[in-house]
Amino acid sequence: MKIYFIILLLSLTSCYTVHKWFAPAPSNEFIPFVNDFERRWGHKITTPIYFINQSKLNKNDKGVVGACIEFLGIIKEIQIVKEEWDKLPYDTREIVIFHELSHCELRIWNHIDDRKKSGCPVSIMTTYLMNPWELIYCYEPNREYYLNEIFNGVVQWL
Repeated sequence: MKIYFIILLLSLTSCYTVHKWFAPAPSNEFIPFVNDFERRWGHKITTPIYFINQSKLNKNDKGVVGACIEFLGIIKEIQIVKEEWDKLPYDTREIVIFHELSHCELRIWNHIDDRKKSGCPVSIMTTYLMNPWELIYCYEPNREYYLNEIFNGVVQWL
């Protein structure tokens, strides 16, 4: 009986380590976005980011690009759907990584779908990806605002 208790205890306390052994290696494609996030935040991230295949998603999750996944409330990882990622322009990839890191690292769980009078999203913490018009007329001219607002709260701009 003692041996079963010890095995159970070891498996519970080493769950994260075991999980990391089986996680795929992170892609170099994420490095520039992670480095920029860390520079703006002033801390190193602890959340692993890696690609998954679309076949691993539920039918209801089609079109999802990324997700911050939590296990037991303490273990977290970011999964990016490779097939969706490959379709995205650079700016949208940057937004996706910052958005998911905001969930996992900054613990920002709410989505903000509000819009400015101009029609631009207030935040990158939306439930949808920016469309081409929003990328050109909202994100690109206000990139610094969008990438910093998650650290400072939503700031007003025209």
